[in-house]
Amino acid sequence: MAIETEAYQIEVFEDILESPDAEMPDKASFIARAEELGLKGQVALVEVEHTGERLIPFHRMQSDEYNLWASFAPRHVAVEEYKGGIMPERVMNLLERARECEAFHKVEVWSTEDATLDPLLVGHAGKNTYGGTEAFYLICRWGKELLTMAEVMLHSRARWIRERKRACESSISSDQAKLATLESDADRHFAGAHIW
Repeated sequence: MAIETEAYQIEVFEDILESPDAEMPDKASFIARAEELGLKGQVALVEVEHTGERLIPFHRMQSDEYNLWASFAPRHVAVEEYKGGIMPERVMNLLERARECEAFHKVEVWSTEDATLDPLLVGHAGKNTYGGTEAFYLICRWGKELLTMAEVMLHSRARWIRERKRACESSISSDQAKLATLESDADRHFAGAHIW
């Protein structure tokens, strides 16, 4: 049975230049020309994410992507400890590539309750720009038949709503219990007890 793998590896400028079909100038000339033309996106593609001097040739998750994937696959385990299913050779090759760039202080497999449903390989590096302490890089995902992004969104949204509803209901229940004991709590409070 074939396993599908979707890699999120970024083609780095040096790889493009080494291609026999490459008709591109050196990196500095390309950046200068792209900046001259106001092509910020092209400059960003060539100046792939760096952590110190380390090139990270994988997709850095933005906050919306992080929220999507963290909700879809809430179980995070160190890649060395993953035993939710056989990891395809292509995934191991991408893991090797991720380790070669020496930018990740941790690589995890993120999965759903069914660990074989589209697990993700995620690298952690440096600091991120949306309030956390590190950036998350999507290395790849794999599965028998990969879900479409629309299916991932539906699954993630349903899970988030379910968990949020459970938390709100728990909070409401707790607050209702406090309301039910308000009179006795006031008596205890003014008798010297600390309430809440």
